[in-house]
Amino acid sequence: MVAIRNEYNEVIWFGMIAQGESVSHIEPYLRQLKERLDQLQGPDSVKVIYVDNCCTVRNKIQEIFPGVPILLDIWHWMSRWKSILVNPSSSESSIFYSMLSRAIFVVSDAEYNRVKVELTEKLKRVPSVKEILQDSNATVPEPIVLEQNIRATITYLVQCDAQKVAAHIKQGGEDDHPPKLLHSTWLLQE
Repeated sequence: MVAIRNEYNEVIWFGMIAQGESVSHIEPYLRQLKERLDQLQGPDSVKVIYVDNCCTVRNKIQEIFPGVPILLDIWHWMSRWKSILVNPSSSESSIFYSMLSRAIFVVSDAEYNRVKVELTEKLKRVPSVKEILQDSNATVPEPIVLEQNIRATITYLVQCDAQKVAAHIKQGGEDDHPPKLLHSTWLLQE
């Protein structure tokens, strides 16, 4: 199954392809979609394309959408973090993924307030933050803000790990006590 979504996570095209995962199997449909988007929104309407296996399919997709950056989709990008987690199935790792997700998918103040009003009327009570966020439409911020969010999240989590190790050592533990979340602090380097 192939699904193409816009920046609002709305499906704008989907299809069932029996032949496999090759872009050439959906090429005619992508060309039709490109024509339709060009007619509706102009030739520069597609700003970026996120896809699994971006390095493998980039050239073929850029033949259809020339000049458009082809990048790894967020789900697969997040799954690549498993290699640096001490225990990918731990509660600490779950918190890591939740925080990383919140750094990527941001709910604007206007959207938050809109949903809060809507839910208050519907529920006849003030909804919790969790309820509001679950019903809100999150968006991915501009690249500069996105990078700042991710760096701040990683920095915070590495510092938490370092503080736990320092506290362990201070209490007389071994100095080789590993962090609970990340294998190393290489993430903070440029």
